Amino acid sequence: MENENAFIEQAKRIPQLDQLYVIFGVGTRLPFVTCDEEDFTDQIWAFVEEEKAKHFADVRRENFQDILAVVKVSKDQLLQFFSSLYSYGIDVIMFQEEEKQTKLPLNKLVVQPDLTQIPEDKRPLLNPQMQLSGIHFMQEIHRKERNAQALREYEEEMAVNIVRSRFLVPHEMEGDAPLADGSNIRIPCVKNKDGQMFQPIFTDLQEMAKFDKEKKFRASAIPFVNIQKAMGKEVKGIVINPMSLNIIPVADTIPAAIERFKPAE
Repeated sequence: MENENAFIEQAKRIPQLDQLYVIFGVGTRLPFVTCDEEDFTDQIWAFVEEEKAKHFADVRRENFQDILAVVKVSKDQLLQFFSSLYSYGIDVIMFQEEEKQTKLPLNKLVVQPDLTQIPEDKRPLLNPQMQLSGIHFMQEIHRKERNAQALREYEEEMAVNIVRSRFLVPHEMEGDAPLADGSNIRIPCVKNKDGQMFQPIFTDLQEMAKFDKEKKFRASAIPFVNIQKAMGKEVKGIVINPMSLNIIPVADTIPAAIERFKPAE
């Protein structure tokens, strides 16, 4: 009962704050996620006082080589921010005010949308498992000193989730319907520092909106096992969520990954 009362108290308290200071990963540009060693919940870290948030980031950098940033979330952004955490597979907010820390389940703060009530063909695409495994992998990649075993485990879990997910593939089309030769369809690409072209794909509309700020692209939801059919001929590979995770499967590695991790028929 004491924990339940604490949840209720803090859930009421947070919307009244002028701002929160949330820990983000510099490499992912997403909330920094840790996994609880006892109950294995995935959690983010939020502070009322900026100095305490900076201290947390400094301690993590010194002890774990995490490169972190403190991001201010203003009062008018709080609801949208917490609601967005469901798309990343987050379970818990580690909320600290002064010396008091509360382990606050996300569902005590904002209700998870029930997408089962929406017809499947109109249901928004979400990939929380893929996002979460990608966050853990990329956080380890960006550490100054990587844990090789953890990195292998994160990479395999992420690869499984990638292969078994669907992604939004953006395109621009002249006219209302594609031509047989595809000549009226244009696919956006991004370049790396070596000038190689990669085709962006997205886990959800929220991630695509970061890329398509002018809202000029349409999108098709395509299973990853069919992604090669949607790839441009000149691209070196694909890039998943280039504005955040920036995961880059090279074209040559995709068939083997699909063969290894695709679900059984």
